[in-house]
Amino acid sequence: MSSIINIKSGIISYGKSPVLEVTDININEGKLYQIRGDNGSGKSSFFRCILNYKTNFTGSIFLKNQLINNLTTEEILSKGIRLVPQERNVFDRLTIEEHIKVIYKGNNFSFENRGIINYLGPSKQKGLHLSGGQAKLLITTFVLSQQPFVLLLDEPFAGLDPNAQKLLEVLLQSLLLKNICIIISDHTNYSIKYHEKYKIINNKFFYKLIKDE
Repeated sequence: MSSIINIKSGIISYGKSPVLEVTDININEGKLYQIRGDNGSGKSSFFRCILNYKTNFTGSIFLKNQLINNLTTEEILSKGIRLVPQERNVFDRLTIEEHIKVIYKGNNFSFENRGIINYLGPSKQKGLHLSGGQAKLLITTFVLSQQPFVLLLDEPFAGLDPNAQKLLEVLLQSLLLKNICIIISDHTNYSIKYHEKYKIINNKFFYKLIKDE
């Protein structure tokens, strides 16, 4: 098992305002991790910290043994880390079909992504009329088209109906078989088997809940 991300303890802050204290964490390739916590507990800030996006961190983050929290966000993204945020990031005036053309630029897309695209509904439906869950799945296909080896998913199951949740779970399992590392923030009760679970309590620490080998 190969370690991808190693985080040495520190405090995440915006300016001088601390938001989360993080313990040492080791993230391995081909594994699925969950970060649980209430809204506002610092889950999204943790992802932004990994990408060095608008945050300060007193600890250290290593990607394949290279220090990365001294790099720009663009430099970190170029190394194969991708984030699917909570926010709606689709073009309101483009149809699903037009989004797909922009995303794949004529290239074939995987069977798993085809399942998501089929689920989204009529190809002429515009982004403006997509539900939050549909928009989230569409942007997920965009991120996966960039072939990351570390995938950060911010509340991916929130707003999805049961069929879409199951579709996303199947997709995640297929990515694990490709040795992609996946970290999910989640506060829902959706049941999926994780390699490790962490919980944020009082914006201070990650507590490891379980470890399944």
